[in-house]
Amino acid sequence: MRQLHAKIRRFIRDRQGVAAIELALIAPVLLLLYFGTVDLGNWYMAHRRLVVAGSTVTDLTTQSNGQVTKAEIDAFWNGIGRIIAPLKLADVKMTMRDFRKKNGAVQQQWSYSANGGSACGAALTAADMQALGTNEMTDGNDILVASVCTTIAPIALQMFGFTSIDMKYRISMRPRIGKTLDCTNC
Repeated sequence: MRQLHAKIRRFIRDRQGVAAIELALIAPVLLLLYFGTVDLGNWYMAHRRLVVAGSTVTDLTTQSNGQVTKAEIDAFWNGIGRIIAPLKLADVKMTMRDFRKKNGAVQQQWSYSANGGSACGAALTAADMQALGTNEMTDGNDILVASVCTTIAPIALQMFGFTSIDMKYRISMRPRIGKTLDCTNC
């Protein structure tokens, strides 16, 4: 019994390996913090690129002189591919809808989708339409509402079961030249 008691006392006083134990306890937290910071940076940059994509295409479309074609919007969309790199243009979806207010009612005039954009540009709800008509439009006036979306794969969040994060951005703009904007072949 004395030998057992002596071994236990020696074990308690022994300080060898304390640094290894501390490292084993702290390293996972530091790695999670590091990769979480990387994920946060990737999310921020992807979001900024979505903003640039949606804003640029919508802005170029609204600068058309009352009439735009699907081919012109396609050219605007394909032109932003290098701007949003390293995001791949094929991974970013877009839906653009034009609404016009007539006699106090807001109605959709046309829509444009890129890369299956309808997945991120769900139809506006009745409340959204009323808010558009009340806050942003006057009779005989158009407004373009564009939605862009993509998914990113987080590194650190995969430990918690997240395989992807959906990102969306919505912007609305009025036509710059004239009150209305029609689209052919849209």
